[in-house]
Amino acid sequence: MQAVVQVILGLNSWTGSRFLAQAAALLSMPVFLGTIVVFLCWLRRCRLNAEAFAPGTHKYTVGGAVGVWFIPVVMWWAPRRVVVDLWRAGGSTGGAWVIDAWWVAWIAKSVGVTAYMVIDLQGNPNAPLVVLVDVVAVILAILLVGRITATQSAKIKA
Repeated sequence: MQAVVQVILGLNSWTGSRFLAQAAALLSMPVFLGTIVVFLCWLRRCRLNAEAFAPGTHKYTVGGAVGVWFIPVVMWWAPRRVVVDLWRAGGSTGGAWVIDAWWVAWIAKSVGVTAYMVIDLQGNPNAPLVVLVDVVAVILAILLVGRITATQSAKIKA
């Protein structure tokens, strides 16, 4: 849903549609916050599962796995480590490129887009490049969530 809102915002910047602007304005923040809550709940659940699969092998506690997202500067590397631990605990082999691709896209979204807006003070926060980075980050996050969930589900069934 977040990707859809981003596309609507991008379309609005290209078309100047007042309807799209109002729809996006109403949807943007609730969808964004909802996405964060759902993702962090999923991450916590996966971290709990990972502790059962590989006890004592994780760098961060269950609370720390969620908390690192809220610590300035630490949030630029620690969440990737949490996800790598989940990946390994689930017994995933190969395909770890998804973690790195997702992480690069997330950093590009969070740091790169902010830098773009600071450099170009008149810049459009819904410019095509910004929307593209957002959509790529969302797609990679969906792939990551799907793979980790499938791996953990298979391990639970086994």
